[in-house]
Amino acid sequence: MRFDYNVALTGLLFVVGVVQVRSDTCPVFLTLSSLARHIEDASLVINWGPDCETPPDWIGLYTANPALSDAPPVMKVYVKGQKSGELVTEVKFGKPRLPGGWSYDEVLRHIPKRRAKPLCFDFYLLSHNQDNELQTFDCLKIQPNWMFTERSIGNVSLKDLFLPGTHCSACYQTKANVNHIFLKRVGYRQDLDIWTQLVFGIRYLDFSIGYHPSHNGTRNFWVMNESYRVGWIVPILHDIRRFAILSEETIVVDFRRFPLGFHNHPEQHLEFLQILEQELGDLIYHRPYFGDEEKDDTESYQLTIDQMRREGKYIIVTYNHASSLNCKFVHSKHMGWAM
Repeated sequence: MRFDYNVALTGLLFVVGVVQVRSDTCPVFLTLSSLARHIEDASLVINWGPDCETPPDWIGLYTANPALSDAPPVMKVYVKGQKSGELVTEVKFGKPRLPGGWSYDEVLRHIPKRRAKPLCFDFYLLSHNQDNELQTFDCLKIQPNWMFTERSIGNVSLKDLFLPGTHCSACYQTKANVNHIFLKRVGYRQDLDIWTQLVFGIRYLDFSIGYHPSHNGTRNFWVMNESYRVGWIVPILHDIRRFAILSEETIVVDFRRFPLGFHNHPEQHLEFLQILEQELGDLIYHRPYFGDEEKDDTESYQLTIDQMRREGKYIIVTYNHASSLNCKFVHSKHMGWAM
């Protein structure tokens, strides 16, 4: 997998939270190896630590919920007193369905419930001490509602939050671009589509947009990877909208670069902003306008998730072309994020 993160928006997509039996035990958790070319070929990685005072004696990896099954572990790791460590296993992630009803085809039929409990894939870790007593239970999980679950962040200003994000978020392989020789050369930045990234917990999305008119004018705006078109932007906006409505999570959508068709053409910005307003407008937080730039910026800096929720807004759009904004969206430079 190839995940990139903005400097101030760090986070690991597959690092999962730890559910511990005792507070003084050593955390164990599962991640996916970043060395595979495709996510289904990614190896599971068993991690413990860091710097545990009382590391477990052994850790078991299970492919069935050990609370419901007597199946033995598919792998045992004997820690041998190491306070922290990781082990790349031969167990592959494969192509499991997203748990909890969050697979894309399932949400089209049934609305998934927001749950505080973990939504686990069938990959589980149990750690034990020398007396074979259970210390820690954890699983590889999705995080579609982590902001809702972490109530403590509701009143924290967005400028003080670190949000997990991806660079070139829509630069993944699709049926339409799979044979694109130049895209293969520059590389696909992501292994997961936008919907799956959001379900796993990503809350910052980064896009470069190009203008390339279609014959009937319906597909003029495209996601770009450097100077190459990756895919049409509108279906991606539909996925963002659907996820925001179902999850009520806060999502930052950053349009930072416009490498094709925008230079000296402000009308393209206006047309694209109209599309954003049409597809996402009722969910977008529009910054207040006081006629005072300093006051406007201060208001944006102090915005919290709870304030947005009270207004029924779940999406922040940042846009790196100030003269086109007309005070509706937040300029990228005001958010303090770097490329």
